[in-house]
Amino acid sequence: MDKQERQYIEELNHCIDFNDAVKGCALMPFFTAISETMKHTTLKKLFLSCESPGLPIVKFLTNDLKKKGNHMEVDWIIGQFLAGNTFGPMDENRLSFWSDAMVELDLPQALPRLLDLVATSRAPIVLTAATRAVLGLAGEDGPPLIRRLCEENRLQGQRIAETLPLTGKPGFFAVAALLGSPHHDLRNLAIDIFAAAGSEGVCALSAQLRTADTDCTIHAVNALGRCGAPEALPPLLGLLASLPRDPNIRYAVYEAAGRLPSPRWALHLARGLADDSEAVRMSAARAVDRNISTPLIKGITNIVSFGDDIAAKVVGALIDSQSDNTLRFLLTIEGFEGLTETHLIRHAHPDVRAHCVEFLSKKRFKALADRVKKATADTGTSRPLIVCVDDSKMMLMLYMKKLNALGYEVTTFENPETAAREIPALAPRLVVTDLNMPEMDGFTLAAQLRRHADRSRLPILMVTTQSDAAPPAGDGASPVDAILMKPFSDEGLAEMVSRLLTVKEAVDF
Repeated sequence: MDKQERQYIEELNHCIDFNDAVKGCALMPFFTAISETMKHTTLKKLFLSCESPGLPIVKFLTNDLKKKGNHMEVDWIIGQFLAGNTFGPMDENRLSFWSDAMVELDLPQALPRLLDLVATSRAPIVLTAATRAVLGLAGEDGPPLIRRLCEENRLQGQRIAETLPLTGKPGFFAVAALLGSPHHDLRNLAIDIFAAAGSEGVCALSAQLRTADTDCTIHAVNALGRCGAPEALPPLLGLLASLPRDPNIRYAVYEAAGRLPSPRWALHLARGLADDSEAVRMSAARAVDRNISTPLIKGITNIVSFGDDIAAKVVGALIDSQSDNTLRFLLTIEGFEGLTETHLIRHAHPDVRAHCVEFLSKKRFKALADRVKKATADTGTSRPLIVCVDDSKMMLMLYMKKLNALGYEVTTFENPETAAREIPALAPRLVVTDLNMPEMDGFTLAAQLRRHADRSRLPILMVTTQSDAAPPAGDGASPVDAILMKPFSDEGLAEMVSRLLTVKEAVDF
């Protein structure tokens, strides 16, 4: 080692010891003049110093060599860093540094090893750096690559998904890709991540609204509603203004509207009350009740004033969704009381009717309440019990109404974990469950219920928007007896319930 190299290495050591990247970069023009052994020593020292000051110095060195046309030197450095283990043991800090260096040096050749790190690393610092590097180097292919890794190993997939927000905007796009996963646990985890992220995830979710995958769009809408960010309103309003043909999407948007109160919803919410789908009307009614305003009241008044079938549907949606704030304003409107009385007597579920009768009595409409009570006096006839489980209150209210009209008693649970504990003691004739729910999905709930009752004693019907609904791979036979897709017709629900109960009655006999 000559005097110049000795001086060079002493100054480099000083820069590394005192974390002085600026002076370290100033030394790099001498890199081409030193021996190959000293070059290797330089890279090793920079590698061992990790992010500070190693990474900025290495980046400066390669860029400086590129500008000077020394491509052979650049290729040699790249080769050394691609084979990072030549610098010694790769502990967590060095693996993290190596991953970041692959992005700074723009080395897509490192993707296979980076993907392997993402698939196997449990150390948060390594997993974060490797995931960030994959997303940085793979570009648009990054989110699908990350999704594939998450689906291949569900336990590691959960770690990866929880790491993604730490990697910035690209990470949220990778989380959004999980909304299209066939695995409901990954989808639910992605929604939970966006709910906690607030406005940070809105951009990635908005992009999912433009996909051709209806299921993914619905999950993105749900996540936008749960994120609680004002920035979620414009993309949701834009989606609703495009008049999506799928009622499941419209339902999801109105449900999100109930979580994101804003006067900007007014016109769209009033339209939703006259939707062709009863589930959508009820979802819109609940959103109206949480966004009640003078323009909304005027709009609903105009609809109800005609007294036609549409007016009856609007009033029915407001009553069945227990939209008390809205009813309080509308009961004095001419014609509204008659529509209310007709719906309560002929169509409302007993629990909804009882709630509304109590509400009417408190709001000085006792005469109307008395007429309804007299016309619907309980005969005391017992009816078969069906239990419904769904995290959407509107869907539970809809089930109550539909199944009551078919002659069944209905008990509902909004929390699947509570349902799993209490359903065995209720001994229902049938359980109806949603698929995508927080804490516990429908297949998991059904599997837990199967510990207490087999198919001959307890039929389980899953009702879902998920077009590819299937139990987790490797879990054996499905714990549910049938799947009914939303939106369902009255006839479709009645036929499915009758078929499942007919089989049970035959077995019991």
